[in-house]
Amino acid sequence: MGDRSRPSRTALGSVAGLILAVLAEGCTVGLVGLSGWFIASSAVAGASAYSVFSYLAPSGGVRGFALGRIATNYAGRVVLHSAALRRISAARLRLYDRAAAEPSSHGAWSGQILDRVMADADTAGMALIQATAPVIVAAAMTAGGCLVIVLAGYPHTAAIVAASAAVCAALAFATVRHTDDASRTRGALRTELVTAVDAWTEMASLGAADQLARRTLRRLACFEDRRFHHAATRAWTTAVARTITAATVLLAVVSAAHSGADVSTLVFLALLAAGVMGNAERLVPPPRHSSRPIRPTSASIRSAAGSRRDPHQVRPSGRPTTARASASRTTGCPTLRPGRHVRSNSRSPPARRWS
Repeated sequence: MGDRSRPSRTALGSVAGLILAVLAEGCTVGLVGLSGWFIASSAVAGASAYSVFSYLAPSGGVRGFALGRIATNYAGRVVLHSAALRRISAARLRLYDRAAAEPSSHGAWSGQILDRVMADADTAGMALIQATAPVIVAAAMTAGGCLVIVLAGYPHTAAIVAASAAVCAALAFATVRHTDDASRTRGALRTELVTAVDAWTEMASLGAADQLARRTLRRLACFEDRRFHHAATRAWTTAVARTITAATVLLAVVSAAHSGADVSTLVFLALLAAGVMGNAERLVPPPRHSSRPIRPTSASIRSAAGSRRDPHQVRPSGRPTTARASASRTTGCPTLRPGRHVRSNSRSPPARRWS
């Protein structure tokens, strides 16, 4: 009974978290718009000689939006993260149950496959927070903001805001499709590095250490170039989205002023458009650190191989005679050139003969 109710509780938690996220963002946008309108109306009322403006209702609305924003934001994050963790645990349990139900496939599991499956489970669980919630919140804020602007009597301004939000959403989806997920590439690269470090001693004895280092460094360079390209694409998309947001706010103000709106209404519409476009702008993946990191060299791989070497392993005594050994300043181990072999002065024990 508990296993059957677990998916329903996860679904209810996801729906409740999404509703709380929409309410929290609605309180945030309402707080910004109402506060701007309240300040502008107070300034206009103070500049006039006679005014019947009452500050009691707007101040109460500002306080209500502020308290609602705090409560719904906290509750939404707790419920959403709880639902995401339930989805991750359910995905991992399904994986373990599937592996236990098929004893014949135990030998087919490897570290790379297990790492990929675990990464897929984490991605599927966190998609509720990183993908589903921003899309639903942005759609709800766009619809609600445009409805408020239309009810205020400015349909042209609402059309401008809706069109700009749609352009930002399309730009975000195009960026996500262009920049693929790097979890699979990172897992393959991790496996390549571990394999290179473990096989370094044996490859060095065979004279193929430099070939192994060049292959590993080439894959590292390809991974770093791809990550740098993705970061540059995301930064460019973020800049374009912010430019669209600024242009939308300016066009909304111009359109409302052309329709005869007063100062306080202009401030309210500008802040409301900025809030709506801010949610649409969050759909764009944030740019990561785009500087080119320091890439490892063959000396660092040799150092890692030396640190992972078995301390109980018996090393051959004497110095190599046919290999040109130069002490490295960083690792202290000899540098072997391709085509050279290490020959030890120690004599190998005679082969045992079986009668």
